Amino acid sequence: MILITTALRAEAKPLIQALGLKSNNTPLPTYSSDKYILVITGTGNSAAATATGWALGKYGNVLGAVNIGCAGSSDIPIGTTVIGETVTSQSSGLVQIPDILYPCQFKGAYVLSSDTVVRDTSLPKDSVCEMEAFGFMQAGCTFLENDKLAVVKIVTDDPTSAATPTAEGVTNAICNSIDGIADFIESFYIHCHSSYKSFAPDKGLVELLVEKYSLTASMTAILRSKLTDQGVFYHSQPDISLLPQPQGNTKRQKQQAFNELLSLMAQNNASVPVEIPTNDAPPPKFFSRIYVEDAAVSSPMAKRAAEKLKSARIVTVPHYKAVFNQRRQNVTLQQARKNLILARATGELLYRGSDYCNSFGFDEFYYCSTVMGCVYNCEYCYLKGMYPSANVVAFVNTEDFFHRIEEVCGDKNALICCSYDSDIVALDGILGTVPLWLDFAAKHPNLTFELRTKSANVLPFAGTPVPNVIVAYTVSPDSAARRFEASAPPTKSRLAAARTLSSNGWRVRLCMEPILAPVVEKSYHFALIDQVAELASECRLEDVVLGGFRMNKPCFAAIARAEGNSTLFHNPYTEGDGDAVTYSGQGAFVEELEAYLISKTYTNVVKYGDE
Repeated sequence: MILITTALRAEAKPLIQALGLKSNNTPLPTYSSDKYILVITGTGNSAAATATGWALGKYGNVLGAVNIGCAGSSDIPIGTTVIGETVTSQSSGLVQIPDILYPCQFKGAYVLSSDTVVRDTSLPKDSVCEMEAFGFMQAGCTFLENDKLAVVKIVTDDPTSAATPTAEGVTNAICNSIDGIADFIESFYIHCHSSYKSFAPDKGLVELLVEKYSLTASMTAILRSKLTDQGVFYHSQPDISLLPQPQGNTKRQKQQAFNELLSLMAQNNASVPVEIPTNDAPPPKFFSRIYVEDAAVSSPMAKRAAEKLKSARIVTVPHYKAVFNQRRQNVTLQQARKNLILARATGELLYRGSDYCNSFGFDEFYYCSTVMGCVYNCEYCYLKGMYPSANVVAFVNTEDFFHRIEEVCGDKNALICCSYDSDIVALDGILGTVPLWLDFAAKHPNLTFELRTKSANVLPFAGTPVPNVIVAYTVSPDSAARRFEASAPPTKSRLAAARTLSSNGWRVRLCMEPILAPVVEKSYHFALIDQVAELASECRLEDVVLGGFRMNKPCFAAIARAEGNSTLFHNPYTEGDGDAVTYSGQGAFVEELEAYLISKTYTNVVKYGDE
């Protein structure tokens, strides 16, 4: 069901008629059908917040909410329907930002929400003023994800004029726009009701096993996890007619039978097939909006991005965290609807390298994140467990990162990873930062810079090679790349780019990580080494990095919750190693791959974690 709120009966009247709503006997004026519930809130943000919270609390099956009403604007023509891209409280300055992940043909606008009627001649461009949207958003975000909240306004007056719209005029304005509004409500209904479906163990099966083996709460949690792993990875569940039987009625005997069941599940023995939910991924549509922090508006990078992404809507925000860090984001859907956020980085800009990463023998190992988030959507990426958003934040003040590196490193012999939490090579066509890094590296020969990438873009490296820059290509077996790195260039394109740069004199590193065996067949990794060996026979490689799958436990758990049907995060091979999760047998397999690679080529091999 979709909740619709309006402040006035005059605004509600055309919607009630168009959507076929019937009056309800409730404390607030309420009208409903099987699909929609409309509440007339009264005027003002407090009234809107109270009524919205009441409705969302009372009707537990509401999956989305839309605030619809009239507004004033000094530059948007009367009669125009707009969608709120930002909603600002004029009394507090706080901002709410609906996440527009659904189809919408309405013009984007800044919604300024006041507690009194606005008569202002200095409203910002592309803005409308009204009195309920911020209260609606504040209450709504407590119950719903940001992409399930929408603010739609019809411009009915000019705040610079003393004339006030009549009730009849308000009704007529909405009547004139009702076809477009009704179409939007229908598409928004579809958006809110189409959700990512994850596999879940059958409730009856869980209850049967809990009773049969007298499981405690902690053991029941283990059971659910293992049933999910078996279901997602093997598409099967235990056959209840072949369950291990306790050899008696003691706690110990039931525990032994339960452990036997877990062993059978891990090997997919004594099982029956089950169906796994399928999800139709929407076609990728990146950077339809560029959110620009007020402090970054006049930066060269913001101007360049606007020029390169001419069709993108530019939306200014007071701070990037208002978009990137807001609560209740639909990160799964955002993966296919990424937006770009431009901001100025503050605070610490350079960090010591993580113990989880290879320092390649450098005692001084640092990284900086000039970009947070990645344009690619690799299923195993740790960023999905780190950030609250799938959007990409690019910091416009690259020179400040340079100054910080100079302050910290000075004349040290240090390794600087400047493409650490993103892929700046993939984004260079928009941001243009790779040439800046190459120029900076050329001026600091005591420092070694690594640019890690999956991009096949070689244009940033068209100039003279910089001796202290290493371009590191992450490569995966072809089948793994197609399956788990769907939005990244294919492996053959990355290897071709590596060949081009190496032939032109650049230092090139190949990174076979993360190695995903045994989820990905081991033979595929040997086939990738054959491709790498062929490349190494044609040109010089700096080295080849071999690294198994390894991720800290909180990050792994967060991604497992979001990727409910992922075989990478739900399989019988995962095991804990201190604070990390890995796959069983990874160490021995990396050793096996190393031996094979050495037998095929004289290329230097660096194993993950070696110093």
